[in-house]
Amino acid sequence: MQASHPGHLPQLTWLRGIAALFVLFSHINRANETSYTGEQLQDYWLLNWLDLGSFGVVLFFTLSGCTLYLSSYRQGFPDIRIGYVFYVKRFFRIWPAFAVSLLVYIIVGHLLHETLLPYHGGWLATQFTNPYSFTDILNYMLLVFNFTGPSELFNNAYWSLPVEFQYYLTLPLLIILLQRYGPVALFAMVVLGHVLYKADISSIDSPLVFRLFFTFCFGIFAGYLYANTRIRLAAWFTLPLILLLTAFTYLFSAGVFNHIPMPSEWILYGLSAVGVVILSVITTIRLPKKIDDFLTFYGDISYSLYLFHNLIIAIVVVFFIQNNLLISQYKLLYLTISTTIFSTFVAWFSYKYIELPMMHYGKHLSRKYIKSIDEKISN
Repeated sequence: MQASHPGHLPQLTWLRGIAALFVLFSHINRANETSYTGEQLQDYWLLNWLDLGSFGVVLFFTLSGCTLYLSSYRQGFPDIRIGYVFYVKRFFRIWPAFAVSLLVYIIVGHLLHETLLPYHGGWLATQFTNPYSFTDILNYMLLVFNFTGPSELFNNAYWSLPVEFQYYLTLPLLIILLQRYGPVALFAMVVLGHVLYKADISSIDSPLVFRLFFTFCFGIFAGYLYANTRIRLAAWFTLPLILLLTAFTYLFSAGVFNHIPMPSEWILYGLSAVGVVILSVITTIRLPKKIDDFLTFYGDISYSLYLFHNLIIAIVVVFFIQNNLLISQYKLLYLTISTTIFSTFVAWFSYKYIELPMMHYGKHLSRKYIKSIDEKISN
C-alpha cells in the first residue's frame, strides 16, 4: 500500500548535522596526532568516541540518496522527468560553495605554507604543502579529481565531493529503474557498482566511487521504504538500536574486532550508515526543542562545515604554534573548542551568504525553465 506523499523528515537533517560533527572531531584528532613543537600528545575519551569521520562521510552518501528520493517523490518526480531541473538545482546547491572554499584554501594555504612546511607528511600539513599545478586546480573545479588525481590537495575532505556529485548523475536512472522494476533494480545496480570496483580500473586515481555506490542506492531504498510502506517503529525500540550500531562502528574503527573476520572498513561503515538511515526514517522521533534546534542548525550548515573545517583547524594550529600555546596541558581542549566555534561561525556565514542565495538562484532558473516549457505546450 502506498503512503501519502511524505513530508519533511527532521531526523535526516539531524543526521547530517551529526555526520558533519563526526568529521569535524575526527579531523581535530588527526591534527592532534602530530607534535608541532615537541609537546606531549594528548587524547580525551569523549573526542575518541566521536572520532567517526569515515562513518560520517558514508552517512552523507546514504542521506543524499534518501533525501533526494523523498524530495522527488513529494513533487511527483518532476525533477526526474525534466533532467535539466534536477541538475541545475544540484549544481547550484553544491558547486558554488565548493568553488569559493577552494579559492579560499588556495589563498590562505599560501599564507600557512611556510609555518606548516616543517611538518609536511603529517595529516594536517600535507594538504597545505603539497605542490599543485593549474591543471590540478581545473580538475578539482570540475570535480573529476577522483579519476585524474592527485588526491588530498588543498583540503583532504574534498575527496567525497566528486563521488557524491557523480552519484547525483545516476539518480534519474536509478529512480526510473526503481519505478519500472521495483527495489530489485537498486540491488542490481549495487551489484554493478561492486563489479566495477572489482574490475580495478587502473586509469582512475580512486575507485571509491564504485565501492561506496551501494550506500547511495540503499539510501534511495530507505526513502522508497518510507514513502511506499506504512512500516513505522517506536523510538524506544529503534533509538537504542541506532546507538548500538554507532557504538559497534566505533569499536570496529578502534580495532576491537581485529581478531574476528569482518567486512572491510568502508563496507562496514557503509552498512552501518544504511542501517542507521533506514531505522531513522521508519521511526517517529521527537526530540526536546533545544536538542532539535541544535541538530537542525548543524544539519543546515553541515555542507559548509564540511568544506571549511580543515582550513580552520590549520589556522588555529598555526596560531598555536606561533604563540607557543601547544605546550599547554590543555592543548587539545583549546584546539577542540576554538576550532568548533570558528568552524561553526564560518559555516553559518557560508550557508547564509553563499549556499542559500545560490540555492534560490537554482530554483529561480528551474521555475523559469518549467514556465517556458509550459508556455510552449500551451501554444
